[in-house]
Amino acid sequence: TGGIVITPIGLGHDYAFGIAIQNDGKIVASGLAYGGSVWDSAVARYTSSGVLDSSFGPGGVVTTSVSAGHDLSRAVAIQPDGKIVAVGSAHDGHYNDFALIRYTASGTLDTTFGTNGVVTTSVGPKGEAAYGVDFQEDGKIVIAGYVSNGTHDDCAVARYTISGTLDTAFGTGGVVTTSIGTGSNAFQGIALHKGRVVAAGYAIIDSSLDFVVARFTALGTLDNTFGLGGIVTTSVGPSSDAASGMAIQPDSDIVAVGYAFSSTSKDFAVVRYRSGYDSTLPLLSKNH
Repeated sequence: TGGIVITPIGLGHDYAFGIAIQNDGKIVASGLAYGGSVWDSAVARYTSSGVLDSSFGPGGVVTTSVSAGHDLSRAVAIQPDGKIVAVGSAHDGHYNDFALIRYTASGTLDTTFGTNGVVTTSVGPKGEAAYGVDFQEDGKIVIAGYVSNGTHDDCAVARYTISGTLDTAFGTGGVVTTSIGTGSNAFQGIALHKGRVVAAGYAIIDSSLDFVVARFTALGTLDNTFGLGGIVTTSVGPSSDAASGMAIQPDSDIVAVGYAFSSTSKDFAVVRYRSGYDSTLPLLSKNH
């Protein structure tokens, strides 16, 4: 209606956090829906004209209770075979765990993935959550977010096989945690490009939040050809800044988006970085 679709799903507040477009133009959104006592992960699919797709789940919407606590999906992506992967967190009774859910193209849980379509992973002593997801050409799933080290959160990337087990060839047991800055830091967006993993988020640098972008090799080590030891931090405004999403342009340049806090309010912030793949372009450096 006038370019806008509003969809009530649960019994209270509903939120959409992630979006993906299928090859046929259908739109898939993921987030959470209130089930009466806790939030459940929710995925909805719309036709290209903005109508709930009745061929997906019950009436175009699927809600999934992963744990006895709050569950939510922060990001969603479409596999080449049409299966849908939503990632986020599930509360284990004490802390959040990584949560991945894979659905068939019709919206049923994919029983070939994890345990009846669901994978949860506990890594840090005080929880973890995923905020971004992408696929390798071989079908492996890479997620980005944070893992608690017991004192504060650290940036994290994890890779799973196509069946939903952690890929032990990546990082340490399938997970890479990277402490950036002097306090809590996290990745909130991810993209795979030319065999490398690029993630963007935020870190505390010089007492305030800054944009952070990091690039990893296919084995999960920081790519030393990128920025300073694989990491770039950027102060955008006079105060706190944070990247909440990212994408790779066709020319390999990296675009990160989020906010920059001025003296009175938060503003849209968009930062573009040169990738360094083209020999005519300089490699990334701090604040460039």
